[in-house]
Amino acid sequence: MPALGADFGIILAYLVPGFITLWAISYIFKPAADLFRWTGEGEGRALAVFALTIVCLGTGMFISILRASTIDYSFKVPLCRKEWEWCPPQFGCVTRKDPSFAALTRSGHRESYLLAEANDKRPYQFYGNMALVITIAAAVTMLQMRKSASRLGRRRLLLFVAAWAIMLVTFYSGARLSHYRFMNAVEELNKNTDAPKVGSNLTTTR
Repeated sequence: MPALGADFGIILAYLVPGFITLWAISYIFKPAADLFRWTGEGEGRALAVFALTIVCLGTGMFISILRASTIDYSFKVPLCRKEWEWCPPQFGCVTRKDPSFAALTRSGHRESYLLAEANDKRPYQFYGNMALVITIAAAVTMLQMRKSASRLGRRRLLLFVAAWAIMLVTFYSGARLSHYRFMNAVEELNKNTDAPKVGSNLTTTR
């Protein structure tokens, strides 16, 4: 898998989730709705687009803070037992591992870390953030339906909840797998004295 650029990684991890969250809450928060409206009006359109980008980025970073204190924490909780052969390793207990900056001074280690960050850290941040984003969007949708005269039938409500649950499980599973791969990469970089092959431990399970 080709490495993601640093700018694209930031867009993936923060800007996209922030945009979707801001768009969702714009239905119940007038200033957010006004910001979206101003991007399509008058001579101040460029300034409004710039302001919207900054607000979306800040919102995405706030969502990322929530993710770090909720979803990331859940990775420590095993979802199955080690003795179960069918259990994927990412569903076990995955503890946080911070990179050793001394190790990154070795030849090839910094490049490997940047590749692991681009290929696994940013995606796991995106998946985890999106798990929270779709939950917020679903909550806003239900709140709007409760306030308005419209009501979903029982069948449509079940389909709505099922769609949300499927997306939540998909994003959470993706976040857990990418987080597991990134922690493995960090662990290998911390303990290896020789320069690792760039991306060697990241492509084996893809």
